Amino acid sequence: MMLEVNQRRLRYFHAVVTHGSIRKAALEMNTAPSVLTRQIRLLEEEIGVTLFDRSAGGSVPTEASQLLMDYWNASRSLVELLDERIAETNSLRRGNVHISLSETFLDDFIDNVLVRFNLDYPNIGVTLNVRSIGEIVQEIETDSTHLGVVCYAPATPSIDVLESANVPMSLLVGTDHPLTRHVGPITLREALQFPLAMMPLSFGLGRMIEFLADAEKVPPNVIFSSNSIRAIIRFVRNGSAVTIIAASNAEKAQARGGVLALPIEHAILNANDAQILAKAGRTPTRAMTAMLDYIRSHSETFAANRAANSRQQMLPRGLHPRPKVAVTQH
Repeated sequence: MMLEVNQRRLRYFHAVVTHGSIRKAALEMNTAPSVLTRQIRLLEEEIGVTLFDRSAGGSVPTEASQLLMDYWNASRSLVELLDERIAETNSLRRGNVHISLSETFLDDFIDNVLVRFNLDYPNIGVTLNVRSIGEIVQEIETDSTHLGVVCYAPATPSIDVLESANVPMSLLVGTDHPLTRHVGPITLREALQFPLAMMPLSFGLGRMIEFLADAEKVPPNVIFSSNSIRAIIRFVRNGSAVTIIAASNAEKAQARGGVLALPIEHAILNANDAQILAKAGRTPTRAMTAMLDYIRSHSETFAANRAANSRQQMLPRGLHPRPKVAVTQH
């Protein structure tokens, strides 16, 4: 016999897990804690499992709670899909799309993708959140976001890579920094001799720099860490530190003055992958599909990459450039 779950009780359960306690959930839902306690007990009787281990310290979710949360996330995704398909009929008249991305892509997406998308689909709501790579992966896995855009993403079986593009890195320094007098490309080892400003290790760029510094056997002297690229750029502009960021962001910072973008010589830094991610097996909504099309067509990161790939495919046989060979630096 198919199990039927009371949706009202399920909403109460979700609120308790999300807020971490019955008291906080009751406050958020404007109801009495005793009401939530009773509904949770009825839900446990209904499905035949214990959802919380109760003690003087509070209610701790059991393993069965995670199963029920998975059911909640999947059902919300299906309800969202059904609601959108009923509303849109043959055109995108209503819907929502959620994007979580690394700050590296923020300016590109707002200027080149979202403004155009809003003009063409004014009734589609867009939510854009700047997150760390771990947060983006978690939000995709729990159906909290439709699309994630990251650099240096870890391989995750539950997540599909929909699109990739090369995002080369540059070294950013103040205009009076000693490296501005360096002749030729700067090696990573040379850059790491100076104080460093960088993203935290929870962000893809921070993880990559830490990994490469370890490979070079040069411990980085991190004197400033921030989850904001803008803050890092301002710190570099007004101090002696250097940073490594996407070349496109470095060039824009240079145009605003006070810093210089310098080439850095490293095979991995010059072949860094940006990726568009989505949950494996998720049925895309039409709004999600339309947004992905706009990213592919208008993002300076991904559109340029697709154009380059198309040009390469059109070359006569024998004229394709040789693939780059990764060089291990010591």
